[in-house]
Amino acid sequence: MRKLPIRDIARLAGVSKATVSAGIEPEARRGPATRERILHLMEEQAFVPSITASRLAGGRSRVIGILIPSLTWP
Repeated sequence: MRKLPIRDIARLAGVSKATVSAGIEPEARRGPATRERILHLMEEQAFVPSITASRLAGGRSRVIGILIPSLTWP
């Protein structure tokens, strides 16, 4: 079975990607039935949130790029 992205979980649950994302957080405001439906689908589909995607969406990737010139010059 392939790993489903958050948009597919949202489509299956009949909600938006933002609602699914908020469904992961216990303190977010939404109806208990919606949260249960989202959590059930996540468990059923073995959904694991992507750390990389959530960091990029939050504006922080915690990645530093470094450019180093070649130490050997022809």
